Amino acid sequence: MRLYALLFAACSGRAPTPSPIVPIVADAAPDAPPDAPEIDVALRDRGAQLFTDKGCIACHSLDGTFRIGPSLVGDWGTTVTLSDGTQVVVDEVYVRESITEPLAKQRSGFVPVMPQFDGRISPDELDALVMFIKSLR
Repeated sequence: MRLYALLFAACSGRAPTPSPIVPIVADAAPDAPPDAPEIDVALRDRGAQLFTDKGCIACHSLDGTFRIGPSLVGDWGTTVTLSDGTQVVVDEVYVRESITEPLAKQRSGFVPVMPQFDGRISPDELDALVMFIKSLR
């Protein structure tokens, strides 16, 4: 850029007009859309560990591929079709219900085999899992 400015100045006889400096926000994710959900990093990391420890990773991939259950990557905020033909937005309410009562709103195209975690995980663990899934947007 400096070489270009120098050559431009040399050819026209005038110095280039400096462009304004745009500040960079250090904590902004460059690829995050403006309406991206806020992520509590510590809670997300705990959720990631629980995702493995509780066996979720056996049925739900983190790379977009389908296994026994749907991949959770990119689902947050989207609308998915349920086995009864209705649609629901993947949000905190839906994800919490899907973990605690997975048969309540079964995703279309998947066999209803997910175990019920109601009473098997603490409210804090549920919060962490939801935050982790939210971070996979």
